[in-house]
Amino acid sequence: MQRMRGRVLREVKERLDGTVKARFSLEHWLTMPAAGEGANANMAVGRWLATEDAYGLKKGSYSWGVWWRDENLGIYRIHNPDHALRAYRIDVLSMQNLTDDQVHFRDLLLDAYVYPRDGGTCDVEFEDEDEVAAAVAAGHMTAAQHAICETAKQLLQNSPHDIVAKTDQAIRDAIAAKEFEASGEEVPEWNKEDNPLRYSLFLAKNNFPGPSSHRNV
Repeated sequence: MQRMRGRVLREVKERLDGTVKARFSLEHWLTMPAAGEGANANMAVGRWLATEDAYGLKKGSYSWGVWWRDENLGIYRIHNPDHALRAYRIDVLSMQNLTDDQVHFRDLLLDAYVYPRDGGTCDVEFEDEDEVAAAVAAGHMTAAQHAICETAKQLLQNSPHDIVAKTDQAIRDAIAAKEFEASGEEVPEWNKEDNPLRYSLFLAKNNFPGPSSHRNV
């Protein structure tokens, strides 16, 4: 079990039937407000640390989790205890609801691992395709959910580098958010269109109605 220091981002994963499959408590690094959406967020980033051997990972391993409101993917960037990159693990999901302190989604069974290689290539391995097929045959997965799986599979086969790059940028933003938060910086005059991340952090820091900022490394 991970001992939380500071704010917590709760990850709630549902089965296809809507029952809760798993709950995790993550370090809360960044949530990006969605303008005019009340308590909703466009993006969330958290980090999980293995305090003991778990899920096939050694103690001291850690995983960044990144979710977007408009992407049917949850991406986990997994690192070994020595900080070396292990892989990117992807959950295909739907009905994602992101708030300032929680990520809630329905797991659509299909998972994938992306392994960046030297020379700019990526190896992609899919898991649980048999579970998807069985769920479709049994009527437990809707046509719309199956279409999401097929679209995600095509995206990961054709553009894994884009997914990796988007995830890495989210993590860089999260680190920048923490640095901004720690600096105690007073906000001077700057334009929100020129620096939307900094603008969002300012709104969060000053209790703008909506989610506040944290993120993934």
